[in-house]
Amino acid sequence: MTSSSELQNASVRFGDFVADLEAGELRKAGSNTRLTGQPFQVLVLLLDHPGRLVTREEFHRRLWPGDTFVDFEHGLNAAVNRLREALGDSAENPKFIETLPRRGYRFIASVLSPPTREGPSRSQPLRVPWGLVGITVIALLAIGGSFLLVYSRRRPVPIHSIAVLPFQNLSGDPTQDYFADGITDELITDLAKIGSTRVVSRTTTMHYKGTNESLPRIAQELGVDIVVVGSVTSSPNRVRIRAQLVRGRTDENIWANSYERNLADVVVLQGEMARDIADQIHVKLTQPEKVRLAAQHSVSAAAYQDYLMGHQYRETNPGNAVAYFEKAIQEQSDYAAAYAEMAEAYISLGQPWGAGIPPREALSQAKMAANRALELDESVGEAHLALARVLVLHDWSWQQAEKEYRRALELSPQSDRAHFYFAEYLQVMGRNDEGIAQSREAIALDPLDPSALGELGFHFYTARRYEEAIQAFQDALKVEPDLLSSHLGLAWAYGMKKMYTDAVAEAREAVNSSRRNVVSLTTLGCILAESGQKAEARKLLEEIELTATRRYVSPYLIASVQTAMGETQQAFESLTRAYEQRDMWMIYLAVDPGMDPLRNDSRFVTLSRGIGLFTLTRQETPIGQSVFLARGFLAQQ
Repeated sequence: MTSSSELQNASVRFGDFVADLEAGELRKAGSNTRLTGQPFQVLVLLLDHPGRLVTREEFHRRLWPGDTFVDFEHGLNAAVNRLREALGDSAENPKFIETLPRRGYRFIASVLSPPTREGPSRSQPLRVPWGLVGITVIALLAIGGSFLLVYSRRRPVPIHSIAVLPFQNLSGDPTQDYFADGITDELITDLAKIGSTRVVSRTTTMHYKGTNESLPRIAQELGVDIVVVGSVTSSPNRVRIRAQLVRGRTDENIWANSYERNLADVVVLQGEMARDIADQIHVKLTQPEKVRLAAQHSVSAAAYQDYLMGHQYRETNPGNAVAYFEKAIQEQSDYAAAYAEMAEAYISLGQPWGAGIPPREALSQAKMAANRALELDESVGEAHLALARVLVLHDWSWQQAEKEYRRALELSPQSDRAHFYFAEYLQVMGRNDEGIAQSREAIALDPLDPSALGELGFHFYTARRYEEAIQAFQDALKVEPDLLSSHLGLAWAYGMKKMYTDAVAEAREAVNSSRRNVVSLTTLGCILAESGQKAEARKLLEEIELTATRRYVSPYLIASVQTAMGETQQAFESLTRAYEQRDMWMIYLAVDPGMDPLRNDSRFVTLSRGIGLFTLTRQETPIGQSVFLARGFLAQQ
């Protein structure tokens, strides 16, 4: 291909078109297409780099100078759309201009430049300077030998981490964003099954949806070697996915591929794409990893779309999520992944801040769904994770739960959620160092998820490392200033340090922002009681108890306020109800600092033994300090 300076006086042919760069015309079959202005200039810049990426930054620099008061993004998009219209091209099935999401465009058709008039005449013999050719050949061989020697000594740049950015929805229908987001999430889930490469989680990468940040900048922020970008085009029965691997530091495109299948085969397609990516980044898959990535089954189009809709709602509206997963299962009864996701949605419904469903009811449904998923496919890591959580939250079967957590991590070693919830298990077991290490693993995989940062704060809190807890909660609030759980965590930690002014301020912020959420009311009630403001604490306790007459409220939370009020008898009555109802908060009984005033009571020891957990026995040192000695039970197996 000719250089940029040569193109200014040349005609370039591609397909049925000829671009006369001197006249500024694009012709097809001898007729002028009337492509002028910036659309034509965009074409010239693309033709100057056939087969190569032309970044949005380069378009801006070359065609939209810095002093031009024009909306660059709108201008470039309009110019490319006009150019595609003139070429009869499309973004979904490009023949000439390919979109590289968030990066730029590439001219992908073959480009030919016709011979110039100054070329040699066919009637004249061409005299070849053979002596010069011989010298040139020797020189080239020498250079080539050196190149081969250098090349043979090169080693592939090691790749230890990867981030999949949200795939772009090219369907032209914004309501299909959930489909592109779902494809992104499922690819991350598949790549998380590879143990040797860190895969940044969806929660973090979704922060970059629609961003104009450069890929090197994103890679630097996430600390990854490779970034995956792509696009999704879907129709009622077909899906087309375009994926590219870009080296983060250099912005070098190292691989790209398109996949097109019937919608029923999209799950198989995702496994194939994950294997291709692993191959391109030179990851040596273990045999079990190969089996897991290959063990994908076709899913009906309707079931898959309902599954993705359920996945979208799982955290924000678990009731809606359950409805979609049930619909997916009705459409395909052997859909193991849908059962696994439904189990997680039921767990969310039973949480104290969920929909007010009694935990026994919600968790029994979750357990049935998780077991059904494993009956259909034992290799679904998400099902092992859901089952482990039920074994902890409801069954209090601690050793079996640990086996399930470890199996989930074996199947998906880069799953941030598996590390997150295994950390919670270790926390309630009092294995603080192990739990904090797992929590840090979750943060490494999901560095922009404030919940992961906040969870580290709760580990420090139950380990009674309150300064570190405060720092972790503050770090989480830097990412998301309105994060309710971290305001609550700060209130608890400040309260334990008797910094009551700060504690009350954080608790009131939580109450107001949560519209008087029961957990927030409980926190404020505890702190007010501990700081001597028992009259106001009493009013809050009465409000909580009134709410409990209308819907399920955790008796454990009520016991927390009663303990702070010094009402020991009432607190044990509430804890006994929580024990009988298998309340989810009971798993924290052994480690919750708020329960410290009850620890030396024989009734507390009895409850702890019934749950199967160790207890911390409070003792006073000669200098008046409180220490806690662990006593183990682990009876419920």
